[in-house]
Amino acid sequence: MGFVFISYSWFDGKDFAEKLYETLRANGVPVWRDKRNLNPYQDFSAMIEGAIKQASHILVVLSPSLVDDEDSFVRREILYAQGCQKPIIPILLPGFPQGKIPTLVNHLTWIDFNDYQRGMSILLERLRQPLTAYQTSLDLFRDHLEELNAYILEELRRTVFNAQVLTLRMLDAPEAVEKAKPIAYQSRRAGWFVDHDTRVEFGTLERAFEFHGRRLLLLGEPGAGKTTTLLAYAQQLVNARLQNSDHPLPIYAPIHTWDGKMPLLDWLAGVTDLERHDLQVLLETDRAVLLLDGLDELPVRMEGGQTTDYRVAFMAALEQFGTTPLLITCRYNNFEAIMRDQHVMVPLNGAVLLKPLSNRQIEIYLEPLPGLWEALSADLQLMELARTPLILTLLTVAYQDAGEHALWTLDNRTGLLRDQVFKVYVTKRYEFEQVIAPLSYTIGQIYLILGQVAMTSLLWGNEQELELSLFRHVLSENADEFIEFAVRLHYIRPVRQGVYRFMHGLLRDHFAVPYCMSSLNDKNTVVRHGAALVLAKIGDARAVEPLTLALRDESAGMRKLAASALGEIGDVRAVGALKTALDDSDKWVRSEAAIALGKIADPSSVDALIEALHDSDKSVCANAAVALGRIGDSVAIEPLLHLFTNEDEWVRRRVILTVAEFGEPALERLSHALEDEQALIRQGAIVALVEIGARQMVTTMKPLLEDADEGVRATVVWALEQLEHDTTPEQP
Repeated sequence: MGFVFISYSWFDGKDFAEKLYETLRANGVPVWRDKRNLNPYQDFSAMIEGAIKQASHILVVLSPSLVDDEDSFVRREILYAQGCQKPIIPILLPGFPQGKIPTLVNHLTWIDFNDYQRGMSILLERLRQPLTAYQTSLDLFRDHLEELNAYILEELRRTVFNAQVLTLRMLDAPEAVEKAKPIAYQSRRAGWFVDHDTRVEFGTLERAFEFHGRRLLLLGEPGAGKTTTLLAYAQQLVNARLQNSDHPLPIYAPIHTWDGKMPLLDWLAGVTDLERHDLQVLLETDRAVLLLDGLDELPVRMEGGQTTDYRVAFMAALEQFGTTPLLITCRYNNFEAIMRDQHVMVPLNGAVLLKPLSNRQIEIYLEPLPGLWEALSADLQLMELARTPLILTLLTVAYQDAGEHALWTLDNRTGLLRDQVFKVYVTKRYEFEQVIAPLSYTIGQIYLILGQVAMTSLLWGNEQELELSLFRHVLSENADEFIEFAVRLHYIRPVRQGVYRFMHGLLRDHFAVPYCMSSLNDKNTVVRHGAALVLAKIGDARAVEPLTLALRDESAGMRKLAASALGEIGDVRAVGALKTALDDSDKWVRSEAAIALGKIADPSSVDALIEALHDSDKSVCANAAVALGRIGDSVAIEPLLHLFTNEDEWVRRRVILTVAEFGEPALERLSHALEDEQALIRQGAIVALVEIGARQMVTTMKPLLEDADEGVRATVVWALEQLEHDTTPEQP
């Protein structure tokens, strides 16, 4: 007999596990259990998985806390043991309801330990019985399942970022919300832009997938655990298929490997090594589940003088799998941008957004580190930062490395604290490898090289894949040597021959931001422009100060890009400098400053934006109006009404829509505007009232059917038709 692995909850199973451990050892049974006294320089879950892989049996201690707790680390250990095809013996503690045995093990023969001596006698007898091999699957796709399972286990094991698989809770994702209304979490059904009042929460990805008819989009912020959640679910599907070949075949593929041209069936065949014909039959008969990871990792490129968005092309190609069960992951902000800018329809039934970790989830994760849990509980900003699984994992690394008081020395502004956490990871990996063998690059050189690599990849539009040519562009010599070095230290990892990627997008940004901020002072204008573009794309608040200084750059193009980047970052510290930029000598800088102030939406910029309504350039005027609408201060309504007479039809239209965004607060002023002596103001007020949907104004509008101005009369006919009959004809 090999050793026995004990899986238990630290919350209420630790004392029993200790007793079980001692009793088994006293009976000559070799035992392994996690005491959390593991090497802090290694991923402790990888060590646990190594123990499971070598164990002869897995004992799962079912304590009462596991009845309703789907976040326990025990779940991960069960899944891993199933993937390794290990015999599992569930052990019921006193107080555990027999009808609540977790579905992962409820098909197994459990042992009741309400009578400890009797339960131990049965357990020892079971352990002494000869091991019987798992029944060999007759599944035609058994090789595929075993290869996929091995891939999943390796992916979950090898990265420190995924040190623990948390069962992340999900909310139905928000609709695209127009007119800067507050974002709410709502169900995306057919139509995608139809508002729903319900807020549906799911405890597991499986429940969300089933609720949405097995065609689902999984959204999340960077580091929220999209890939880890998908891999854990893929492992669950593999185990289900191994036990019953009637279950659908899971097919997993990282989307970034698609080249934008290859037919999806050919691509999937190449990624999975399944025969194309078999794939086609499986997908056409809905006997497979497509698990596609990382839509946001596809690039947007200039090809033949035109912009090609590979993400949109990929979604369009998915339409051929009209009813096939399908699950895709994507960054939330990235998907919002696709929907907003490309106006595409997604061939799915719904979407869910991964929620931030709850206090309970964090507490369970930190059971072996009570000091860190106490530190987080005492600091709300630290707690909010820890709600991202990736950051929580790295916080534990930083804590274990620097001791109990390490976190109190960190700046509590989120951007700086996150940066410090990644610095600890980079330094920790460096110091660990340095003990093993001398390193040929300093920490400073690493940041310089990987910073330039990260910035260049973001500029080239290939945000995820780092090709060998990129490293050779940055390092004219020794590119191969540096790549081997960076892979060794787990800063980047190979994807395929000659292609690499950062261990995580947030680690890429960690290297890129300081390099870009430094590059804002470069003598080369092109370099400065590129740095501003990348900082806008990343949106890191640490760049606010250097970008504010860049608003004084001698290059108007640079000032414009700096204003744009500040708008994307959205930090109120930039408001003062952006208000000053409304007086810039260059109209494009003024226009971008107005847009940025609208994105930040700070009330202190209202007066400056009202003044900008009188700018000689129509784009500045229009963008200032839109910005005022986004801020929503009703003091801006009267100045905006005067712009109904602007000679430019495009400006008038933008202003009318902006006034309509104020809704109820604008009704009184618009009512008065119906009597204005200027026909264009009367006409604009009518259109704005229709945009608001002010049916109560029908009676007030009807006298305008006799207006002296033909344009006003035509507009009111259109307005009355729409308001009275709830139709949406083209505006005259």
